Amino acid sequence: NTWYQKYKDDPRVEKLQATSPAMNGRKIPLAVIRATDENRPTIYLLNGAGGAEQDMDWLKLSDAVDFYHSKNVNVVIPQAGAFSYYTDWLEEPNGKYLKGPQKWETFLTKELPGPLEERLNASNKRAIAGMSMSATSSLLLAQHNQGFYDAVGSFAGCAATAYPTEYEFLRLTVNRGGGQPEQMWGPMGSDYNRYNDALLNSHNLEGTALYV
Repeated sequence: NTWYQKYKDDPRVEKLQATSPAMNGRKIPLAVIRATDENRPTIYLLNGAGGAEQDMDWLKLSDAVDFYHSKNVNVVIPQAGAFSYYTDWLEEPNGKYLKGPQKWETFLTKELPGPLEERLNASNKRAIAGMSMSATSSLLLAQHNQGFYDAVGSFAGCAATAYPTEYEFLRLTVNRGGGQPEQMWGPMGSDYNRYNDALLNSHNLEGTALYV
């Protein structure tokens, strides 16, 4: 991957690999910028639609490494998950990029933070931010796990998902990975689709610092 070639010899970026039990042991590469000190917050950055697989990632599209290196926070960027919306899918797709169980919310909120933050000797403060596709996801993960994230960033995303136009935006995105929004969240306007509509559930972000 381009990001790996760019940063493979850069000591500021640790290249780790996590395993997701919920996704049948799938191995997920992580790019990590470690805080200078221990007991510091952790920021999770989620990539755009094509992910690191298509160079739609923070390391390729931004100066995140230069910016965060001196900020004394831990930064974690999962370098997989293209077209998945980083969500828990109802059904398993079988496309080029989307194949097998897609349980990204479980991975990002239940499986990864404990062991990784322990390894980083991080504090219990964390933030999540996404761009484009994942600007929807960052809001949803915070809404579904109230109090888990102290701050949320949502940059150039679409919070609503359970309305005709917005649901077709989902289709345009997940189609590129070989999936359908019905496989992801069920029919438009269904309970699970509405649960994953960040505008409908915006009240669940009360008390969270928001950057939109």
